[in-house]
Amino acid sequence: MMHGGTRKCVANRGKQFVSRFAICTACTNLDQFVHGQVKVDFFKHCLGQAIVTNEHDRTQRVGGRTQLTALAGGNFQNSHKVNCTGMAKNKFSKEWVMQHINDPFVKMAQQKGYRARAAFKLTEILDAEKLMKRGDIVVDLGSAPGSWSQVARERMVGAGGIIDGRVIALDLSPMEPIAGVEFILGDFSEEPVLEQLQALLDGQLVNLVMSDMAPNLSGVKGADSARIQIVCELALDFAISHLKPDGALIVKAFHGSGFSQIVENFKRHFKKVAEYKPKASRNRSSETFLVARGLKH
Repeated sequence: MMHGGTRKCVANRGKQFVSRFAICTACTNLDQFVHGQVKVDFFKHCLGQAIVTNEHDRTQRVGGRTQLTALAGGNFQNSHKVNCTGMAKNKFSKEWVMQHINDPFVKMAQQKGYRARAAFKLTEILDAEKLMKRGDIVVDLGSAPGSWSQVARERMVGAGGIIDGRVIALDLSPMEPIAGVEFILGDFSEEPVLEQLQALLDGQLVNLVMSDMAPNLSGVKGADSARIQIVCELALDFAISHLKPDGALIVKAFHGSGFSQIVENFKRHFKKVAEYKPKASRNRSSETFLVARGLKH
């Protein structure tokens, strides 16, 4: 169970920082955009103002200060908080989209029914670290659109199709249901959402916490470095409070300023910290996944 002080710390940090910039699962809804599941003409808009889609797939213009952080594929909830799950608009070049469409991992994701190519990143990490087995309790932070939850759920299926284990997913944005996955809509750094999770866990600790979250990057190195660190720290704080002593944490980070500090922070709390650059991660991307195992305290 999360101690009161730790819970308050996580909640306060979320209130202070998460409300100032969008937390997203990088590239989460991009496959849906490219393959026409979401009707957004980003070719038309990529050189103009940023656009977002709401739950009815309508588009609306983004102006003012939110122009700096709004990404295609997000939806506004209020004037100061933007939940986004896409890539920055300047990424939507025709050449880039064609490369994405022809990406072998995108094609394999379609064939296997995964919602995003990120599923193969997780699969490679799980196989390398021999993580996740039937009977485990897994929490997926920033789960939408759900490819990591799909992989976790597959690994819980036993003989006769019976699910042995639990997958609990949390995200700021709605996620299409996945059979056998329990979903909580909301910000996991906020008290009401944590209470929902505690009710589901009913005193049980977690075997694996995984986070494919990433902040929307502004291009300003100092600010982006701080945002990346905050996202990683939120996942770390959550894991410290919910993991079993021999549990594990998988987090997406980015090489660059502040990366070594993130690694050192993880090493202060875990006995083993490994870095992974999965084959499904594009070469031009600076994303690096950290796998931390065995809580020290």
